[in-house]
Amino acid sequence: MVDSLKHSRDSLPGPELSAPAHQLAGLRVIDELASNAERGLASAEAARRLSRYGPNLLQDTGHQPWYQLVLHQFSDLMIAVLFVAAALAWYLGDVRGAIILVAIIMINAAIGLYQEFHAEQLLERLRSMIRSQAVVLRDGELLELDASELVPGDIVTIEEGGAAPADLRLLSSNELATNDFMLTGESLPQEKDAAAIPAADAGLDAQDNLVFMGTTVARGSGTGVVVATGMASAIGEIAELGQGIRRDRSPLQLEMNALARLLTRMAGVIALALFLINLLLRSEDFADLPALVNASLLFAIGVAAACVPQGLPAQITVALSLGVGRLARENAVVKRLSSVETLGCTTIICSDKTGTITSNQMTIVSAWAGGVDYEISGRGYAPEGQILREGRALDAAELDSLQVFFQLGLLAGNGRTHEPDADHRGWYAIGDPTEAAFMPLAFKAGLQPEQSLNDSELVAELAFDSQRKRMTMVRRVEGRTVAYMKGATPSVLEACSELVQGGEVLPLDAGMRDAITARMEAFSAESLRVIAFAYRELGDEQQDYSIEDTENNFVFAGLVAMLDPPREGVEEALKSVYGARMRVFMLTGDDPVTAAAIAGRIGMPEGRVITGDELRDMPDAGLRDALGARSVILSRVSPREKYRVVEQLKSLGEVVAVTGDGVNDTLSLKRADIGVAMGKQGSEVAKEAAEIVLTDDNFSTLVIAVREGRTIYQNLKSVILSSITSNIGELSCVCTGFVGAAAGLPIPLTAVQILSIDLVGEMLPLMALTFDPPERSLMQQAPRREGSHIINRQSLLELIAMGILMGLGGYFSFYMVLHSGGSTGSAQAAAFLGIVLIQYVNIVSRRTGDSIFSGYLFANRKLTGSIAVSFVVVAAITGLPGLGAWFGFEALRLEDWLWPAAAALLFLACFELKKRWS
Repeated sequence: MVDSLKHSRDSLPGPELSAPAHQLAGLRVIDELASNAERGLASAEAARRLSRYGPNLLQDTGHQPWYQLVLHQFSDLMIAVLFVAAALAWYLGDVRGAIILVAIIMINAAIGLYQEFHAEQLLERLRSMIRSQAVVLRDGELLELDASELVPGDIVTIEEGGAAPADLRLLSSNELATNDFMLTGESLPQEKDAAAIPAADAGLDAQDNLVFMGTTVARGSGTGVVVATGMASAIGEIAELGQGIRRDRSPLQLEMNALARLLTRMAGVIALALFLINLLLRSEDFADLPALVNASLLFAIGVAAACVPQGLPAQITVALSLGVGRLARENAVVKRLSSVETLGCTTIICSDKTGTITSNQMTIVSAWAGGVDYEISGRGYAPEGQILREGRALDAAELDSLQVFFQLGLLAGNGRTHEPDADHRGWYAIGDPTEAAFMPLAFKAGLQPEQSLNDSELVAELAFDSQRKRMTMVRRVEGRTVAYMKGATPSVLEACSELVQGGEVLPLDAGMRDAITARMEAFSAESLRVIAFAYRELGDEQQDYSIEDTENNFVFAGLVAMLDPPREGVEEALKSVYGARMRVFMLTGDDPVTAAAIAGRIGMPEGRVITGDELRDMPDAGLRDALGARSVILSRVSPREKYRVVEQLKSLGEVVAVTGDGVNDTLSLKRADIGVAMGKQGSEVAKEAAEIVLTDDNFSTLVIAVREGRTIYQNLKSVILSSITSNIGELSCVCTGFVGAAAGLPIPLTAVQILSIDLVGEMLPLMALTFDPPERSLMQQAPRREGSHIINRQSLLELIAMGILMGLGGYFSFYMVLHSGGSTGSAQAAAFLGIVLIQYVNIVSRRTGDSIFSGYLFANRKLTGSIAVSFVVVAAITGLPGLGAWFGFEALRLEDWLWPAAAALLFLACFELKKRWS
């Protein structure tokens, strides 16, 4: 069960203990692991264990070997049909047709392979495996080793700001707290206690005597014995569970498979019909039956293969590749091409709160000092913002009078922030995120935090504990000994006898205590975390800085209120999501009050709040009903419960995107239609489970990705409909030619010439069509529902009508040139040119539901350029003597160009009338 992971599974290489590690005393664990608390493991024994258990690394479960990437390019059904057609064409002697078909297949494979390999390379740069240095006791000496060399039984020391290199059973802990949000989803540090013995069924969030691989130390220090490494760790076990989850095919893959099956069946029927018709019509042209059969079979296979949109796989790959490239520039790395389009079909986004909707950077937003309220602008750890009173920024004199207050939090803690560096794009916290928030506050108040810290010598530290709920730092400042206290308001008030108000120190009476408590409750009602401050000057004669002697008679200074703020742009992004008729569910490890408050701040519509306890007791039918709300907040939910929510949403026919950064999100990321992991703060396991990685961890980037997915689908729809119209046109031209053949006319197009239309005439413009920008109304449309298809009854009738019109236009051009004295080769060149020109009109017309005579006509310069380039090539093949001989063409006369042009203009007029009437 995911909620109570243990570390002795038989399927993983880990040590066997008599009970789960959190149920055993520390010394008992050492004995069972045959280690030594004072000397650690011997080097020789550690080497043996490393050989037995393997390195302390997570297996790369998401990487595909190169040969799988290559084979994947040939797994499409349409590619298989083209392979068969090419082989048969070669066998029957149609070398030119076989070469063209193989060229199309190779172009498609090369494009797809390049893009997927490029995506793998991008992701490889994101794979910052949990590898760090660890302080280990070996042979009685403390050594610094690579964490990958740790083995069960090693004695490891961890300190504030460092990372846990493996799963540890704590032997000692000094006010230790770890940031476990990647495992539990809880944004606040988790307190750890080596002496605790949790219940046997305790989940990860309650195993307070264990520290888990990949978590960081928020404050304090400790020593522990390694009980699990690599894939046997808590992170590894969730990764192992995730590997067994089958990923569903994307909507695009399902659509393309359905289309491929339809076209394959049609191609088979067409091939049989053309074979029989050719046998009947051309029986007098061959001396013997085998020659007639071979010629008829070759013609039938060539035309049928030509009627399959050969360029479509390549065009789809290009469209998705372009989307991948654009998303990479928008801070989203896509691991699988089809994932981009899946986002465009998304109906529900299940988003993690911490680090995705919020910045995961505690920020002080309000202060209360001397009975006066102050607002603090700015977000996160960057030292940007101001101190304001009633909306007005404080001037230098006012800031100077409040400097003592605004540096209290800095001097009363250990948390620090650091400017951007090679490993961090922005300012980041070192130590407890709550304590780190006071450093940017000091900057905003006009202080120089580093100087303030350097000018104050730390004398003693009375660390925070869960009983006192406060901490005190004793410092020497300008020759004076001062104690600085911060903590929960009731606890700090308990240690105070005076307060500062109006620059004076006054007795702290009951009325003032009530006023302070009321202000604290007002902040708390806004779901803000409230910290109280106090200070006390100590006499120089005091030597013993015990809690009893030090924490009394303090002067109360004021309050600050903080929160993990919503990311910039999230509110606007949510408006776009709801405007696009999607829904957002927020999944978080926070309490329901805090989660609901964040939802209100970002503009989520009022909806249902469900806690993990409620979810566990809720039957599936009741859960499905609850998930019908416009917005849902799921609070304190476990990995198993997140997985269950995704399962139920999918059973309702929803297309679900799940975002997450922690190991606790892995199962739901993998089960979702589209898993989106965070690249900056996300765990390696989450990145491997997901299909898209957001390198800026921003919900707004996900909305950009949704818009990109919709754009890709609209462009692919234009490509597919344009391509199939052309194929129907080619087929109808050939079928009309059979009628003419009965009257003694030559056929209008050969199989090679039909293939050339796709390769030479339209492949480049169709690829450029994938560059189309979105129309303005795109994000006001409802998502495409499951079961809807690009090719449906209505679109099929329209395709047939427009395709027949295209084919008749091509045959009209053929007949008029032949009738006016042109050769068969020049008449076939006219048919070829007529279909190509009509296809250009078809491509441009299908880009929009409005008339093509609008500003959108020239919105895609690449399309305009590609049509121009393609036309030059087609004009050269059909107009220059000798150049089109390989295709069986003879050069057109100048007057012959009139008929293809007239056919294209007629097609345009019909298309415009259809739009007006529909």
